[in-house]
Amino acid sequence: STLRGEERASIFISQRMKAYNITFYLVTPALASLLTFAVFWAQGQELEVSKVFSVIALLQVLRVSIGKQFAGFIEAFPECLVAASRIRAFLLQPETNTERYNRSNDDNNNNNNNNN
Repeated sequence: STLRGEERASIFISQRMKAYNITFYLVTPALASLLTFAVFWAQGQELEVSKVFSVIALLQVLRVSIGKQFAGFIEAFPECLVAASRIRAFLLQPETNTERYNRSNDDNNNNNNNNN
């Protein structure tokens, strides 16, 4: 019951993180455009249609190329950390005594050869 509750909490946190990432991915272009044009206007520059469309197109390209990959990275990074820690723990396990296994395996092979 406790283990199931921990698993449910972990899944809930993961889903919440995905929701934040999707929200960030969808809202970023609008905020970046607004901020870019506000700074441009605050510097006393005049907004022209050609500049506005060029900047919006550039921000869209950046969103598609970088934004989506960044969101995927944010989702996958914790899973990578967990996988790396599990692999590390496995590799740091003490060596097992394989001598006993090898001897019993040799005995079985000898018995099979004697039976033939």
